[in-house]
Amino acid sequence: MSEIYKTITDKILAQLDAGTVPWKKDWDAQKLGFAKNVVSGDPYQGTNFLMLNFIEQYQSPLWMTYKQAQDLGGTVRKGEHSSKVIYFKLLEKTDRAGNLVKNSNGETARIPMIRYANVFNHSQTEGVPVPEKFQKLIPNDTRTPIQRADEIIQKFPIGIKHGFTGASFHPQADHIEMPNQATFSTPEHYYHTLFHEMTHATGHPKRLNRDLSGKYGSASYAKEELIAEIGSCFLAAEAGLDKTIPLENSASYIDHWRKELSKDPKLIVQAASEAQKSTNFILGRGFKSEADPCIESEKPGVKPLKWIDAPVRDSKQIRKMSL
Repeated sequence: MSEIYKTITDKILAQLDAGTVPWKKDWDAQKLGFAKNVVSGDPYQGTNFLMLNFIEQYQSPLWMTYKQAQDLGGTVRKGEHSSKVIYFKLLEKTDRAGNLVKNSNGETARIPMIRYANVFNHSQTEGVPVPEKFQKLIPNDTRTPIQRADEIIQKFPIGIKHGFTGASFHPQADHIEMPNQATFSTPEHYYHTLFHEMTHATGHPKRLNRDLSGKYGSASYAKEELIAEIGSCFLAAEAGLDKTIPLENSASYIDHWRKELSKDPKLIVQAASEAQKSTNFILGRGFKSEADPCIESEKPGVKPLKWIDAPVRDSKQIRKMSL
């Protein structure tokens, strides 16, 4: 499925070529709500969250497959182009002789394989009614973006020390060091920087256990930096800070990420996935395991598997993957 990685990466590279950093956007997601499937109501996550909320330029947050549009009594307008969402499907593992491989629990071992589905925005359809559950206006949240950002930070269970000349996370001491808030050009810039370091901190072995050992200039270092970049933007979107955060569009910054993404087409998918896991951890959100009606079954009467956390050790560990 290398073509799906290439398709997603090419879209990201196209925006970088145009001088835009695609994981940072001048919008207010709180007013419209995040991209979600029109049938399930579930918000998209990870790479799909990035692609449908940040990359695609549609105002409606509702998305659906062609079949779902038809099932709802409408259709996709002629000439409209689809967007892709990715998911992982469990396939039974076999040996070279074609025999099913069993795991240590005696159950059939399964391998997660990436798949994709084509979806359309509600604004690309005709005759598709907006379900009643989506017709209500988003509740009026009287909290300011700064207040929402503060609440996110207060729930994070590690020390944040101020008074330093730079921002960093120290794995051995397990704390974050930050300059004083007053030294930042705007309060929003302070929160965005802190969200970046909080995302790094979720990689600690006590939490999500990512590889934090990469040296500057290495592939693992670049990947962890991209995870933190995207994670900070996901958290900023959650707080509603997006519209007021200075966008980093310098030529050197854009050129750096263009080179890194060009070297590895899987990088953006993997980084967005890890960024979503980090965001879910910070916000205290779990993973669901029910089938997602966004993805049609390949066989009649068979419910499709929803996103899972890879690697998969056995069928009891099926969980929604943050993609």
